[in-house]
Amino acid sequence: MYILQFKEESPPPPCEIEKQRIVPTASTLELQQGFNGATWLILTISFLVAVKLGVSSILAEKFLFVSALLKHLGVDPIPYDTPKPAGHTRFVCISDTHSRTDGIQMPYGDILLHTGDFTELGLPSEVKKFNDWLGNLPYEYKIVIAGNHELTFDKEFMADLVKQDYYRFPSVSKLKPEDFDNVQSLLTNSIYLQDSEVTVKGFRIYGAPWYPVFCSLNHYSPSALESRTRTPWFNGWGFNLPRGQSLLDKWNLIPEGIDILMTHGPPLGFRDWVPKELQRVGCVELLNTVQRRVRPKLHVFGGIHEGYGIMTDGYTTYINASTCTVSFQPTNPPIIFDLPNPQGS
Repeated sequence: MYILQFKEESPPPPCEIEKQRIVPTASTLELQQGFNGATWLILTISFLVAVKLGVSSILAEKFLFVSALLKHLGVDPIPYDTPKPAGHTRFVCISDTHSRTDGIQMPYGDILLHTGDFTELGLPSEVKKFNDWLGNLPYEYKIVIAGNHELTFDKEFMADLVKQDYYRFPSVSKLKPEDFDNVQSLLTNSIYLQDSEVTVKGFRIYGAPWYPVFCSLNHYSPSALESRTRTPWFNGWGFNLPRGQSLLDKWNLIPEGIDILMTHGPPLGFRDWVPKELQRVGCVELLNTVQRRVRPKLHVFGGIHEGYGIMTDGYTTYINASTCTVSFQPTNPPIIFDLPNPQGS
């Protein structure tokens, strides 16, 4: 277990691409399919060869990703019990706890970031339990976004749900509108972000819950996906949107100049590999937005339990903080980073 400790930052390198709203091309879905296929074959083979040679899966993953982390200027992995340096703020990142918080060992920090799926279904009773747990944590600030499992937080999803004859989770379909109309207000022990921003201790933090339709390209044609603005196919989840313009419209709401971006799911290519599906399932529109326009210091997310860990593109550090494993065991430890306090904060 490690802490990322960011040193005093140098001015950011110039961005070669003019700042503008990112406009998707007609080949957005084809690009996603390309990333899901042969583009990633070499990485997969490299991983399997390393395992075949007797290298543990953890070390094999390190062969692929740690070298990139070490190249990230000003970021050093240090032991988990290292004291916070003077003039820094310590962030603790978790995600995808799925109402399994009782056994999680929470470390010291100043600000807690939870990037969604804190419940199984978003039932009010689950939200209250999570809020009570947050209330017992000592962090000065606790910042939370929803994930696709927080069904009741997605008002449009729930409005469509009541029109359906069947939904696979009866405990959700039996809810009355008055049961979930103000479910967000149950989070009295945290700051809830949904397409919104907060500044704490001088750091600008933006949060958004949206999530591509999971692995839908296996089952739906691009033309069918493009015809939908939402995805209430009632075997689905909350905050799901089809890839392309619908998701881009949400990412275009993210302001420039933020320090930390919180989304529920990953951008394409960063901690988004799903071995069972042999796919990278991250969002290419989110990747374009992060790398070409917003360029935050850190991008924290979850959603893909198999992707737990850290990567970097040399400027932004990407953290998949999924607490639960693919088998829904809450055994992945929180990920911690220290940032130097902004001047004047």
